[in-house]
Amino acid sequence: MNNKTLAIAFGALLLIYLLSKLLGGNRERSFDPKIIDIDTSAVDRIVVHPAAGDEMFELSKTGSGWQLKRSADLFQATAGSVGGLLSNLSQVQADRIVSKNPDRHKDYAVDEGSGTRIELYGGQKKLGDVVVGRFNFNQATRSGISYLKKYDEDEVYSVEGFLSMSLTQGFENYRNKVLTSLTAGDLTKITLEDRDDNLVILKSDSLWRDPSGLQVDSASVAGYLSTVQSVTGGTFINTRGDVGERLKTLKIEGNNLPESVTINCYASQDTSHHFVIHSSANSEGYFFSDSNGIYSRFFEKFPGQ
Repeated sequence: MNNKTLAIAFGALLLIYLLSKLLGGNRERSFDPKIIDIDTSAVDRIVVHPAAGDEMFELSKTGSGWQLKRSADLFQATAGSVGGLLSNLSQVQADRIVSKNPDRHKDYAVDEGSGTRIELYGGQKKLGDVVVGRFNFNQATRSGISYLKKYDEDEVYSVEGFLSMSLTQGFENYRNKVLTSLTAGDLTKITLEDRDDNLVILKSDSLWRDPSGLQVDSASVAGYLSTVQSVTGGTFINTRGDVGERLKTLKIEGNNLPESVTINCYASQDTSHHFVIHSSANSEGYFFSDSNGIYSRFFEKFPGQ
């Protein structure tokens, strides 16, 4: 009788254990891992509320691409940076729910003051609204974990990977930083003008020469062309008041160009920088440079100096 009782008790405990595991597992798997489910082609406006109280900005689709707006500032946005943001959002897959307690939102930096909120719209319809929180990196496994939540819900999700870093890029990340985007083989004439002298190299019969017809060292020219054909700026100037007097101008001409590209170098009024660089290929972008940065690429390495 005792053995029978023990068997019944053991069976009941085993049943309870199995049910708890089964039901517990179902609860763990019951959430939808796709935190945000969107058709990226339907998104025509993105509103970003950066963390730490930085000013809100918007990305809006136009007929020719995307436009970037913050207060009265209006710029062209790069399609690649916007496409990367939407692609990353559409691929978010949560691993698990780490908290349902609103009091713990600050621990994961998804609270109002710490998280980056991203709203997605298609016309007047809101398609998504998420808050991107902090990022953890595990040195032992060399892997990252990001924390996100839906704006109007309490659950905080962990997502494997570096999403918190890629989704919290600032305003200037979406601006056009291109100074030149050229094909070296198409270039036929480059002129460097400064206050003292003008230097010119011209392509003739596949060779580069100076105006007198003297051939310029081919290795020097090839190295220079590879350097200037694709250049992006780094730090945007904050105000046009930082632009001082014009010091040098580089004019690049060639085949298959709608017009020549002019690179101007100005003195910087900001004493923490040497120069300001501007390209006609990007009318909106003025960039700081020191003597070893993009200034050196365009002006210091000109062949034949």
